[in-house]
Amino acid sequence: EGEQDQELAVLEEALSFAPGAVGALETLVARTISRSDWDATVRWLEQWAEVTVEPEERDTRWRRMIEVAVDYADDPSIAVRGLEALSSPSEDERAHLTQLYIETGNLEGMERQLESIAAAPVADQLRAARAAFAGRARPLARQLIEPAMVESMDAAWAEATTLWHDQGAIEELARWRLQYADEKHLEGSHALRLEAYAELLESDAGAIDGLEEAIDGASISDAPVAWSVVRIGRCVDNAEWQHRAAVVL
Repeated sequence: EGEQDQELAVLEEALSFAPGAVGALETLVARTISRSDWDATVRWLEQWAEVTVEPEERDTRWRRMIEVAVDYADDPSIAVRGLEALSSPSEDERAHLTQLYIETGNLEGMERQLESIAAAPVADQLRAARAAFAGRARPLARQLIEPAMVESMDAAWAEATTLWHDQGAIEELARWRLQYADEKHLEGSHALRLEAYAELLESDAGAIDGLEEAIDGASISDAPVAWSVVRIGRCVDNAEWQHRAAVVL
């Protein structure tokens, strides 16, 4: 053990003078693997890749580092560096990089991969939105959630409701609902509008024009719509609206 430590120290010192000494790097990688010192293995593999000139060989080094970082060192942030450094990534590697951006909450990476995330399953899109929201990047979270609305409107708005309510951004959420309903001309947009009106009233955002017309034009037989109407009725002290909607619930 002591002799190995001394050997490693000598090799590391040699690399401080000659960072591209491939023989020393190869030995350090082999020795740290034998010790299951994965953090050190990743460090030396990364240096080895950086000093490799030929692109195909360099990519081979990066792929070995990525494998160790993911499977042994459990360090996705280093795997991200390796995947970003690949000169010729495969489609699977691009998809892996996108997943790691989401997993690590890499806001810049997710912003670069908006198109890829929009083509991912809804569950991944919403996971990305949660990661962006955790990073206090609400505009990015909105960009990540909206594509999910195409396939799963209810799940996407449920996620948005949870996230925006948790941060107290209820008025912002309501304005988004109204804007979305206006832009998309959705069938059943009354439900979206009434939920937005309820949120605006509950957050004391001021009077709402056309509220009565919106309620008269809505299908209160739907439970979510009825619940919005009950809340609106409470806020404006309209017992008739509350009663009409309460019978549905």
